[in-house]
Amino acid sequence: MPLITSELFKLIKDKMTFYLLGLIPLITLLFVYFMKTSSIVNMTDSFGPCIAFMNIFVIMIASRLVALEYERETIKALFMQPNARIVIIYSKYIAFILFTAASYLLFTGTLWVTDVAVDSLRITFEWSILLKWMETFIIGSGAFILSIIFRSSAISLTCSLLILLVGKKTMSFISQYTEAGNYSLILNQDLTVYTQTVPSPDLLPLSLAITIILLHLALYNLALIFITKKRDV
Repeated sequence: MPLITSELFKLIKDKMTFYLLGLIPLITLLFVYFMKTSSIVNMTDSFGPCIAFMNIFVIMIASRLVALEYERETIKALFMQPNARIVIIYSKYIAFILFTAASYLLFTGTLWVTDVAVDSLRITFEWSILLKWMETFIIGSGAFILSIIFRSSAISLTCSLLILLVGKKTMSFISQYTEAGNYSLILNQDLTVYTQTVPSPDLLPLSLAITIILLHLALYNLALIFITKKRDV
């Protein structure tokens, strides 16, 4: 627990994190005016830019967590602590998860305070936000693993943003020629599509989509453990 607390303090003290946190309620409030007369579907769609900002925000944080330790040459001192390497890296990962959850609470809290959703629509809308948080968590986990692999915040950030911006379109194109593309993580990580009144007939079964997500998260963790244990610093 002290390690996780320490990593959370590192995140909070980072100037970039501080500025980005300040932007969350500001950007959310910019869209509130357009939400007042929207239905639940339009509400979710209209907050797409806010969700996109949250994804970029989380990528920027996750891609720096481990990579900055290498860039600042503090990784050796970090690994000289009594705790095992894997414990130290997982403390960073857990801190990232908690920080991402807190960021989304700030986001949804702004919506609640501004009364953007009427009471009869709150549950459905907030359920969609929860599913979007899960997608953001998956995206951030990928950026976190890339920061461990490349040991460079610039490279991991660039790769993560590239995947975020063009990955879905690329896999959609590939899926037109091979069925294997339909089983990619990037086409199945957004579970909000299953909350629509009439889901697309092209969707995989929900249970299969969840299985794909869990398998990829397991692979992320296996990669994290293997690289952390085997790599020299």
